Amino acid sequence: MTTKALSTLALLAAGLTASDACHPSSPASAHALARDSAGVAIIESSAPLGAEHLPWSVDTVPIIDLGAHEDDPHEEFGGTVIPVRLATGQIVVAVGSASELRFFDAGGVWLKSAGRSGQGPGEFQSLGWLSLGPGDTMRTYDWGLRRLSIFSPTGAFVRSALLKNPSPERGAIPFGVLVDGRIVVGGTRFVTPGFPSGVTRDTAPLLVYGEAGTAVDSFGSFPGSEALVQSDANSATVMGLPYGKSSRLVWLARSMRSMWALRTAQRWPFGAQQAV
Repeated sequence: MTTKALSTLALLAAGLTASDACHPSSPASAHALARDSAGVAIIESSAPLGAEHLPWSVDTVPIIDLGAHEDDPHEEFGGTVIPVRLATGQIVVAVGSASELRFFDAGGVWLKSAGRSGQGPGEFQSLGWLSLGPGDTMRTYDWGLRRLSIFSPTGAFVRSALLKNPSPERGAIPFGVLVDGRIVVGGTRFVTPGFPSGVTRDTAPLLVYGEAGTAVDSFGSFPGSEALVQSDANSATVMGLPYGKSSRLVWLARSMRSMWALRTAQRWPFGAQQAV
């Protein structure tokens, strides 16, 4: 895993999108269309931005290269691998295959690990999500145990809670953490034997969960991504539809007023954006 800089300023998660309630107006240019959505100005561009107009560039030489030392077991990453960067400059990597959080200094030197395989407090059965919260506290989610756990910036276990499903037919998938510590969760529909086969696109709720693991607020319900369902009386499988209608939840900023952008895309990357 090679990285120039690890940041939590951008979170990209498939599955939810805002409904495209915008109305086209006169084009802003040959490749851009200006829209208005409930007083929010939206500009949709189909033309790529030339490199000469970008305010930044990516260096070809990484500052840190975690995973380059093959003889170091702490740099062996497998399963779900999610890095975050603390305010101290330390890097924490959730490693699903090892069921642990690995701490590295700003130079990429391993410091310690937290967590282990198991079902007890601070342990993981299927570590699959990591995100920063207030004061660089860390939120993790265990897919097998359906458990949300909170760790201090030093890796000490604080507390945990089961992430309750929003309804009997939907599971809870964490997407990100707001500045007050609440979790943004998507409700994904369960597909069971007997579900209609074919191409489907679910409309799912986008919820706000408290640290007790229950929904306390909602952004509303939004169309998700197209999927191909193959089902009979005994089994059911779900696969993403190649080149199908898709959607992304994009984290724009962490400020006193957290902003989320919900992108409607018929064929990624073209689409409209709406702030909520």
